[in-house]
Amino acid sequence: MGEHSQNCYPGSLDQKKVVGKIVVCVDDDPAVSRRIKKLVVADTKAKGLILIDEAEKGLPFDSGIFPFTEVGNTAGFQILEYINSTNLIYWLPEWPF
Repeated sequence: MGEHSQNCYPGSLDQKKVVGKIVVCVDDDPAVSRRIKKLVVADTKAKGLILIDEAEKGLPFDSGIFPFTEVGNTAGFQILEYINSTNLIYWLPEWPF
């Protein structure tokens, strides 16, 4: 399932794990379009999508109101390296500061 979820195939993401989070997908299989990947992630109630895609990163894409960004392989590798090297939980201070 790892490779399928990595590519954001339909039915591959566990909603319990991604709801409210920003999802990173690798687009190394052109069989599923950027639009489909965006819809798959949006349907899980994720907060946004970072798509790692060297081939199409310069082509326009309308993601509607869903937060979406597309990066090339170099930047994508750096993002994945950061994610895998740190605790990503950040607690906001309670109001009032």
